[in-house]
Amino acid sequence: MNGTNRFGSPSNGNAKVANGKCDMTSNRTKNHDEENDNDVGNRSNRNPQSFLKEGNRLFIYKNFPGAISTYTHGLDLFKEALLCGDDDPVVVVENEPDKSRCVSGNTNESKTVVLELFSNRALAYLSIGNYTAALEDAEKALSINPTHFKAIFRKTKALAGLAQYQNAIGFGESSLKRLTKKNKQESVSDFKELAAYLEKLRRMKHQSETGDYYDMPSIMERPFESTPPDWVDYIGAVKVEKILGKGRGLVAAEDLPPAKLILACRAFEVIFLDTGSPDPEESLSLESKDALENGNFKVEDDKTLNFLARKIYDRLIRNPEKRVDFYQLHAGNDLGYVEIPPESKEIPELDMERIYGICKTNTFANSGDSYPEVEKSVGLWLFPAFVNHLCIGGNCTWKIFGDYIFVRTFKPVKKGEELVHSYVSPAYPYRARFGTLTERLGFVCPCILCDLDRQLPKSIHDEKEKLKQLVLNQEVDFSSLEQNVDSSEYAKKFQASTMILEQIILKLEKIQPKHGKYNASLLDPLQKLGLKYFSVGDFEKAARIMERVCSLMNACMLPHGVVDCSMWIVGSYMQLGNAKQAKKWAKILVENVMLAYGDIQALKVVGDWLLEPLAQWGLI
Repeated sequence: MNGTNRFGSPSNGNAKVANGKCDMTSNRTKNHDEENDNDVGNRSNRNPQSFLKEGNRLFIYKNFPGAISTYTHGLDLFKEALLCGDDDPVVVVENEPDKSRCVSGNTNESKTVVLELFSNRALAYLSIGNYTAALEDAEKALSINPTHFKAIFRKTKALAGLAQYQNAIGFGESSLKRLTKKNKQESVSDFKELAAYLEKLRRMKHQSETGDYYDMPSIMERPFESTPPDWVDYIGAVKVEKILGKGRGLVAAEDLPPAKLILACRAFEVIFLDTGSPDPEESLSLESKDALENGNFKVEDDKTLNFLARKIYDRLIRNPEKRVDFYQLHAGNDLGYVEIPPESKEIPELDMERIYGICKTNTFANSGDSYPEVEKSVGLWLFPAFVNHLCIGGNCTWKIFGDYIFVRTFKPVKKGEELVHSYVSPAYPYRARFGTLTERLGFVCPCILCDLDRQLPKSIHDEKEKLKQLVLNQEVDFSSLEQNVDSSEYAKKFQASTMILEQIILKLEKIQPKHGKYNASLLDPLQKLGLKYFSVGDFEKAARIMERVCSLMNACMLPHGVVDCSMWIVGSYMQLGNAKQAKKWAKILVENVMLAYGDIQALKVVGDWLLEPLAQWGLI
């Protein structure tokens, strides 16, 4: 099982696949082309130049599938056959086989048209992320003219898109040297552009090898926005293996220390949510809409998940080669996963039921650590989906910023040991966790917390859920720290609320005495109680309560939570003027920042109130 935090029906689709490419000619695209036939004559009488012109027009209007289809029609008039003796491509004029000849023997005008059709189609493929097809077209263009700058640049970008950074750099550098020797004054700006792109590729290659991501503090301040487009994936010393009793999982390929980044990946697809569930029809391409309509696609009850599945369907139409990696993810107990041999060149058929099952089983939701969960973004990440689950007892942790997920160890991991993290917060009630893990993902969590919870009678679970809701109703208000506040009225509300929280804590301890240090249901009421005391300036009580929260979070293996609590503790002791305790907890804070984020720069988002004393104490 390789499901994650959160989260159809059969569809034949309309995509035609051949040699890793997708013929995306839908009815709407065909109609669009037919409407434009009057501009350049009937299709049967059109020449490659007219298709090049029409394709360029469609590209300008960002109709990339339409442009690809149109360029392809133009190239159909020059069908490739084989190579001449001097390595020039052979082209055949459609319906005129007697005019078959090498491009080198063709007119310069024809050579130019074929070259531009291949080069421009490569750019259109780049625009939809189909890097395999873009590379193929760029190489065909270069076989006609090895010094064609646009084709060189597009091949370089295609190689980079396939994560072949060293090959992209090597090809770009050698091409740049060759072009520079010609010293064409009119091409100086092009050379500078390619040189700048190669420098960017060197940074990307370094990032893919080291996991060194720049601008993290500013990204942390915008957790529900896309990350810089030049960030690239980092895959550490990990590998996918079959795990006894679980299916597949991720294991360490070498000994890993604590705080080691093991995965940093951009989402295969992600949606950012504001209010409610978005309408899928607003963002899907015409090709996907046609294919889904004709394929009798069934809309599922979960509109957010349905939207994500349809967006992924849309992407898999545009990028058929991505299906190989995508279909290897687990699609639920009924569908399982597809084993595709590494040497296989076969492109799987589109299957909406499997796509939906994969989304349901592997999707991560970023809710800002709130409960009940309020999703602010939902996405699917391919490689991280192989990490299996334990509520408590894992060895790594994950955090989402924008469209990137970061997975790192928080304790030593031996070579060959399985990497495990929690899909859901252990602070969630057992029934909420059970609903996600068992009812939705189809497995029973064997962790110590779930074992303890399963021993409790139904009446206790009912009571815990009522207490959870009562905790959610208690608000934390920091207005008492400001002037012009009715202190007597605030004091009444404070006393009533803190009394409720203290009674909830005592009750939770009493009804589940065996849970001990794993009593994760205490986390929320204790945190709220500590914040309430901080809000009225009782920093001594706030610090003591938050220290208890940190102890529970350590037991439950929640390093991100320890970071948040440690900041409140440091702040409380600084308010009390207790430098000794403040420094002690500042050290704990720094240690957990490294475990959770791997970089002390993550504290920049907090502000100078904390950074300045940390610097004075020599901790940063």
